[in-house]
Amino acid sequence: MSKYKDHESLKVRTLHLKGVLPEDRTGQGIEAHLNHILKRRSYRRQVPGKVMSTLIIPDFTKQFEYECKILDLKDYKMLMSV
Repeated sequence: MSKYKDHESLKVRTLHLKGVLPEDRTGQGIEAHLNHILKRRSYRRQVPGKVMSTLIIPDFTKQFEYECKILDLKDYKMLMSV
């Protein structure tokens, strides 16, 4: 498969969630919940889908914004002190 098709296939199978519990850092709780939903929604003759793996990535956008502001303040301080 081409890189484009691999990327598109991954996007189709990727689920982005907001608000995962802090106690569920490994993702086992959300994985069990999603597997339960898939089992419940499967048709009688069809094999239910299964979550292959979960990966919890924290949201660092606020931290990046604060670091950029700190760098800007350091630059302003250097300009004012010269």
